[in-house]
Amino acid sequence: MEAARKNLLDLERQHQETKQKLQQCKETDSSNNLEALARQESETLEMERKIFEDLEFQQLEIEARMEEEREIIEQELLKEESEEESKLRQQKVNREYNNYLFDYYI
Repeated sequence: MEAARKNLLDLERQHQETKQKLQQCKETDSSNNLEALARQESETLEMERKIFEDLEFQQLEIEARMEEEREIIEQELLKEESEEESKLRQQKVNREYNNYLFDYYI
């Protein structure tokens, strides 16, 4: 993702430089070459932007999926914890009842 971002920034910088050269150019032949170069860079830049945006979107989808999975796991753990606490409470009640019965009959 970072490499794509750097590539995009480099292409944008290069395209800006070409556009500046084009504005400074006085000769028609050079101007035509620079215009063609500027168009080519513009197309490349647009493709790279789309690639970057697609990568960024995929990253957001992955992060959303991971967050959803984390929440599901968290809910499952809370449910298991609640069940274990309930078992422990029941065991305590049973143990107290058994102690009561033991004390009662002895």
